[in-house]
Amino acid sequence: MEKTLQHSMAITLMIHHEVWSLLACWVEDPNSEAYRFHLSRVKDYFWIAEDGLKIQGTASQTWTSSFAVQAIVSSGFTEEYEHALLKAHDFLKMSQAPVEADSAPVEADRLIPRLVCESHASRLDPSSSLNASRLDRSSTPHTWSPGPELDASRGLDPSRGGELARTGPTATVMEKYFKRKSELELPPPTKRVDNSSSSTKRVDNSSSKQDRVEINLADLPSDPGLRPRITDYHPNDRDQVRRAYAQRKARQPKEHNFPYKTYGANNRRFNKGWFTRFDWLEYSIAKDAAFCLYCYLFKRDVGEQAGGDTFVTEGFSNWKCPEKLRIHEGGINSSHNQARRMFEDLLKPNQSIQSFHFKQTDQARIEYRTRLNASVDCIRFLLRQGLAFRGHDESEDSSNQGNFLELLKFLADHNEDIKAVTLRNAPENNMMISPAIQKDIVSAAAVETSNAIIMELGDAFFSVLIDESRDISTKEQMAVALRYVDKKGHVVERFLGIEHVTDTTALSLKAAVED
Repeated sequence: MEKTLQHSMAITLMIHHEVWSLLACWVEDPNSEAYRFHLSRVKDYFWIAEDGLKIQGTASQTWTSSFAVQAIVSSGFTEEYEHALLKAHDFLKMSQAPVEADSAPVEADRLIPRLVCESHASRLDPSSSLNASRLDRSSTPHTWSPGPELDASRGLDPSRGGELARTGPTATVMEKYFKRKSELELPPPTKRVDNSSSSTKRVDNSSSKQDRVEINLADLPSDPGLRPRITDYHPNDRDQVRRAYAQRKARQPKEHNFPYKTYGANNRRFNKGWFTRFDWLEYSIAKDAAFCLYCYLFKRDVGEQAGGDTFVTEGFSNWKCPEKLRIHEGGINSSHNQARRMFEDLLKPNQSIQSFHFKQTDQARIEYRTRLNASVDCIRFLLRQGLAFRGHDESEDSSNQGNFLELLKFLADHNEDIKAVTLRNAPENNMMISPAIQKDIVSAAAVETSNAIIMELGDAFFSVLIDESRDISTKEQMAVALRYVDKKGHVVERFLGIEHVTDTTALSLKAAVED
């Protein structure tokens, strides 16, 4: 393991039997919500620098032990680094309980079972004590190396005391571990081996990295003999190209004057009647050859097929053997018929991923609305009756979970549609029964009630009735109500709400009403 080297640009992780799922990542800044959230979880996270660099482990490490996490930055950040170390040291120090130990490794061995979170306690290995003893006996107790072979496998140089092996500037070491995958050098693509033999296996290089070029679907070649292979397009553009050609249908120039070819003493040419027999058949005026639209769009580049690539790239022009058109179709599971089924699925609107997503979205929306309406109905009933919502024990095995949950279960037992989407049948993150959801619905009901009172009041005159009293918790409460005459001539009093006030002087009550 790497020793502490001044002015080096590296991150050193001390090993405790094995490296525990350590992860380095960046956050916005030390004042962000993420920083404040993780800082409070010292049992799982260890923050080492205020500039946002976070090192995360599955257990806390002691500061003075050989299992500490150390970060050494360049000399230009020395002041910030020292400040961060002191802050992290004090924070960890306050969160630890002292133990009796005559060395740092032994101290770490005794502290880690206390500091490790419960979910990872089972991962502690008995060999940790052996590791601690080994470190205690070593001449450099804060440096432990698992051996030359493991050092080499982790990129460490045993001849330099376990330092990270460097072949260039120190920043290169950091880039080695934090460089994006998309920037890594990819191996050269495998070259395509082109052979007209039907038994030749093709190597597909369609997954290799390609430079994406903007495709204008209106400019796609219409002549099947002039268009490039479908695999020559960028993978993200192939479905668009396939759909464009599928919507155009097969290229069948029935009015073209097909030229003759001489076969011995006979002259033969393409028969336009074949267009009627084979809907997949295309004709290239440029090459005087026939092609298959299905196979061009969906034929795989591996495997064997009758005719090889004849109907895809080269074109069929042996007019004296028209039976090969039927042979090309093959049996029910031939490559041609597989391509035909994929072609038909492409043109079905209900087969697309987008259509499936819309169906799923509509179903989820219906279930959510049913679940929400059930919760709203229960809350409206409890509000109207002035009943309490919560119970003292709302666990699943409780005999009485409170009015809200019991009423919701009663409603679900008498309505199959509600039962199918609520309580145990609802997603755990969208059950619509949490106390926060109940409060939100109650607040929404209060707003709607106030709006209904205002609409009923209209432009009529009204008076404000205010009364205050002290509740059982000795808090001063101010009740606010409106008194007015409705359109039917009846005197109506509507309660608006209760406000807590600091005192009951006239000025305080007036200020509370105005607010």
